[in-house]
Amino acid sequence: MECKHENQQNKDSLLNCSLKRLYFTNKKSFKEATLFDQQLKASHNSFDKGPLQKQLAYDKDFPAFGGCLSIEFDLVQNHNLLGKNDEWEFYLQHGKKYDKKSKKLTQALEEVQKWSEQNKNHPPIIIYLDIKTEMCFGDPIIQTEKLDEQILRHIKKDQLYMPINMLKHEKNIITYIKKYGYPKVSELLNKFIFVMSGSEKDIKTHTFRTTYYTHNYQERIAFLDLDARIFPLGALVDISQKNEKFLENRFIYNVPVKQEGWENIVQEARKKGYLTRVFQANNEKDWKKACKAGVHHIATDKIFQVDWTKF
Repeated sequence: MECKHENQQNKDSLLNCSLKRLYFTNKKSFKEATLFDQQLKASHNSFDKGPLQKQLAYDKDFPAFGGCLSIEFDLVQNHNLLGKNDEWEFYLQHGKKYDKKSKKLTQALEEVQKWSEQNKNHPPIIIYLDIKTEMCFGDPIIQTEKLDEQILRHIKKDQLYMPINMLKHEKNIITYIKKYGYPKVSELLNKFIFVMSGSEKDIKTHTFRTTYYTHNYQERIAFLDLDARIFPLGALVDISQKNEKFLENRFIYNVPVKQEGWENIVQEARKKGYLTRVFQANNEKDWKKACKAGVHHIATDKIFQVDWTKF
């Protein structure tokens, strides 16, 4: 798929400045386009990329400066507060023991909620919660509930697009998507979509994520991704052929640019109807490859520095 985008600013009077950054493949109009038709710039390891408001902000005169529609919160926790009645502390760090100097998840959530209130009618914002090994202490059931509680405390519930939005119609998310397709972007204005990511090779993060989607998943806030590092090329199983709980509620395929054959893996996932994300697209060559491959969420560390990250 070629990286040909249609800027909707001259076609639909609904678009305000915040919406002018929207670009869709297949020349879909704003009113027709779904999440599957959208390509967007995503911030990788957002905790050390400057103020979240600047990463999310869009300037039509400098479209490569910020302009992200997806951010990532790498999470660790204070392992000294693990009781059911404790106020659990989650921090934005790329692993290692928690540092009280790091930004708390609650602070980050307050920042994005404030940005949302100042930018009404904004496109849907996808927030990846990347679970690190140092996030996985204590009872995973209590822990996952505490995580959702903190999100709900700082993000308005009516601004969340959650698993229940699909599961109230079908037994699992993949079945819903096959039957109804992806939601339209125009129907998700002012919304946040949380996606939980993390290594499936790490037993602790695997346990955390497994607990999250097997324990009251209909009540959960976040969707789950598929870690491409455990699915080599050709190994992606179609849910209609193998009905595994591991797959049936996951529809976002997360691929590192460093993984061998990542372009073919992305195209394979797209053909099966999965949304795709690549991370560490940190040079112009990889960025353009991701565009051409039709990657939906292109995550980069180059949020402000370079011109080639604009669509």
